[in-house]
Amino acid sequence: MWPTIRSERERALEEAPDPHRGEGWFEELPEDVRQGMTHEWRSGLARDAELRARDRNRAILEVAQVAAVFGLFDLLCPAGGPGTFLSAIALGGLVGAAVVLVDASRLGCVLLGLPAFFLHQWLTLGGLTGIHLLLFFLFGCVLAVYGWRREERAFE
Repeated sequence: MWPTIRSERERALEEAPDPHRGEGWFEELPEDVRQGMTHEWRSGLARDAELRARDRNRAILEVAQVAAVFGLFDLLCPAGGPGTFLSAIALGGLVGAAVVLVDASRLGCVLLGLPAFFLHQWLTLGGLTGIHLLLFFLFGCVLAVYGWRREERAFE
C-alpha cells in the first residue's frame, strides 16, 4: 500500500495534543465541550500552518519572479552571453530574497534592483552603451510595477 501524503493542516489536526489535557478544570467539562475546544485549538494550529506554507510559497515565487526579470533584461542588453545571463539570474535571486526579507514596496524594489543590475551590466560587459540607458529606465519601471503589485497584493 502506498503511504498517504498529508498536508501540514491535516497533521496539525490529528497529531497535536490538547495543551489543557490533564488539568482539573478541563477534565471537569463535559466530553462534547472538551472535544469542541480541542477541535477549535487544533483548527487554529492548522490555520497557522496553512498561512506559513502560503507565505513560504509566495516568497519562493517572488524570488523567482525577480530572477526572471533580471534574466529577461540581461537577454535584452547588447553584448550579453550565457555567462552574464546566468549571473543575472543568480543576482536577481539574491535581490529577490532581499526584497522579500525587507518587504520592499515600489521604491524599495527599484532601489534594491536598479543599482544591482546597473553594476552587474557594467562589470560583466566592461562598459555600457546608450541602449543600456533606455533598458535601465524600462527595468526600473518593471521593478516599480512589481513593487506596486507586492505592496497592493494585487492578483491574489
